[in-house]
Amino acid sequence: MQGWGPDRTRLLIWRACHGFLGTEYYDPLWSRSYARFSNDSRWLSPILILLSVAILLALPFSDGGMAPKVIGLLLVTLLSAQSFILGALPRYALPLLPAVLLFASAGLAQPWRVGRRVAAAAVFLALLIATVSHGYVLDREWGVIERAGLRIEQTIPRGALPDRLPATLHVRIGRPLLPSQAELDVFGPGGRRIYATAEERLDDGPLLTIPLPGWIIEENRRSAVPITVVSAGIYDRLHFWLFPVIPRPWAAPARRADSEELSPATGIASGSLDWWAHEGTP
Repeated sequence: MQGWGPDRTRLLIWRACHGFLGTEYYDPLWSRSYARFSNDSRWLSPILILLSVAILLALPFSDGGMAPKVIGLLLVTLLSAQSFILGALPRYALPLLPAVLLFASAGLAQPWRVGRRVAAAAVFLALLIATVSHGYVLDREWGVIERAGLRIEQTIPRGALPDRLPATLHVRIGRPLLPSQAELDVFGPGGRRIYATAEERLDDGPLLTIPLPGWIIEENRRSAVPITVVSAGIYDRLHFWLFPVIPRPWAAPARRADSEELSPATGIASGSLDWWAHEGTP
């Protein structure tokens, strides 16, 4: 990511926000009830955080609102700075998130005029729209590709790929241990292969970087196109692939061919692969 471009901008936004909007992996497989509760709480958490930020931003300084507003927004700023500096690890922000909700609740106890209520609703809507357009900040960790022969299909919406060449597609999937013979092939519409990790030995980072052929860009101008990730090679308890999952409803879901769940090994039922595309070379 040399220079200043879409990849670097995306990384900076992710580092600033993922620490308090994303979630880390906690094994939910020991209990179905816990897994259901965990999934619901993870879906609700970013909405409550965004709502709290909207309330704090719209809260008036007068009538007792100054203290919760200033302290609450300062805490949100510190959480963002912590995420950016320390590596966007949600475990660091988790103990402080109840305090953000507390100060927002304290703000709700203050007298609100109609204009302030409308302003809070407008800010909340704007934050939701911004989050939908940057859904990767909400990603959950981790999905696992644990054996050869798995197929995960992600639909790329119509017009989401660049209009001209050169163009690059990135997908956040990585191997935790190298060297490894756990490989991936990536196929476009019609089963045409567009990438193979076995042929890209220098590309061993935390994401796949795929130069897009012209025919797939042309097809994406007319319709949505499927991208299919297929696992190959040798897998064991140390050699596999990890990928973050953008939860529903923040992104269109990917589908795994052999299971109704996207990552049954880690208890993630559904979600989207974290992908993005831009003009130019990597």
